[in-house]
Amino acid sequence: MPSTIPAQTSDDPVFLGTRHPSEDLATANTRRATDAMWFGIVGILLVFPFGVLLGPAALFTGISALRRVRNSGGTTAGSGRAIAGIVMGSIVCGLCAFALLLEVVVFLLTGAPIPAY
Repeated sequence: MPSTIPAQTSDDPVFLGTRHPSEDLATANTRRATDAMWFGIVGILLVFPFGVLLGPAALFTGISALRRVRNSGGTTAGSGRAIAGIVMGSIVCGLCAFALLLEVVVFLLTGAPIPAY
């Protein structure tokens, strides 16, 4: 009597698929990377009222998130969001530094600050 071997499915606990187990490891984005990206977006949109706070926040949380993602060994994702936060935070910090430099130069040349109407 010939024996028939039932076809294995993915529901079978003994299923030996062709996928490598590490392919599913890097699916969870780290929360810090998402926060860095949002700090950067909001910092660019509101650069002059809140850029002084949100720019450095995006920069530091982005650097921290990028370190965590790289040290996780592939278990967490989010390096793209962390890099986006770093770039946008740097842009916001640069704009705030330029505005401060412009304010100081105008004050030194004219003796009065730039009027904020």
